[in-house]
Amino acid sequence: MRKTTARAALAALLIVAAALATGTLRAGDEKADEAAKEKKVRKLLKLSGAHENAALQYEAMLTQFQMSPGLPKGFTEKFKAMCKPDDLVELLVGPYKSNLADEDLDGIIAFYESPPGKALGKAQPKIQKDNMAATATWGMETSMKVMMALQNDKGGKKGKKADDEDDSDKPGKPGKKEMEDDER
Repeated sequence: MRKTTARAALAALLIVAAALATGTLRAGDEKADEAAKEKKVRKLLKLSGAHENAALQYEAMLTQFQMSPGLPKGFTEKFKAMCKPDDLVELLVGPYKSNLADEDLDGIIAFYESPPGKALGKAQPKIQKDNMAATATWGMETSMKVMMALQNDKGGKKGKKADDEDDSDKPGKPGKKEMEDDER
């Protein structure tokens, strides 16, 4: 009877050990897969110019900090000491890993390693810089239009938008009278 109990206990122990080993192996495989995927993401970020784009964003943030009167003295210098552009790149790794499949990463990397992909990767920082400048200009112009519209509203012209002005003196734009005639 003792032999039977000992054999049963040994068999149970072997089953548990096998189950644990299989789970550990699977967990090890998953960790290796995650590490391989992260390596692909980092390669993609490098090929796509993400580091250069992050440096541009970082510099834009520093400029904003310097123009912000409400920040304490020394904030920008302390920020530079504590944060680097690569910190912004690190923020991208997780979303890329969770939103792109391995096959997608492989295809995108293949594109960035092709001549057109290399050209895009090289141009990305310049495109980003131009886009930031265009966005800033658009934001300023739109803000001014909104401010003027608000001032017009306060000046007794409630309900009238800045766009309702007569454009008859502008080439290619129908004037207010022509638009009213068209509505009839």
